[in-house]
Amino acid sequence: MLAEKGPDTTVSVTGRTLSLSRVFDAPRDLVWKAYTDPAHVVKWMFANDWEAPFAETDLRPGGKFRIGMRPADHSEEGFVFEGTYSEIVRPERIVQAIGDGRVMKTTFEDVGGKTRLTLSVEMAMSEEQERRGYTQILGHFAQHVATLLGRS
Repeated sequence: MLAEKGPDTTVSVTGRTLSLSRVFDAPRDLVWKAYTDPAHVVKWMFANDWEAPFAETDLRPGGKFRIGMRPADHSEEGFVFEGTYSEIVRPERIVQAIGDGRVMKTTFEDVGGKTRLTLSVEMAMSEEQERRGYTQILGHFAQHVATLLGRS
């Protein structure tokens, strides 16, 4: 396990694959919808000081995803995080091929009415940068799920 993890988040690295796991006190169907619906994705899919101005998800094998990323202060244009869905097993698993060839896998496990979300991604940047960014993203996701449950 690594230092600098978010609360309730387990982080591990195997080779060049970063894995983060967190249990959400929410049903799996709600966590799945918050993770995959573009109207929700724009509310959490960004690191601190960033934002997601748009999201498009065609949730099927071969379907595309596109998520706009830019600094929250609009100091620069940003970029588009995009790729193709390789595998969709509702509401258990999503496998994505990111545009640069890396693979990202997300699983949703029902644990007694709660949901364990595990995100594994092949790293493109340094381990520290990837760990920090994805930990922040999962933190924003947790805040969004709490809002959906009326707990924020």
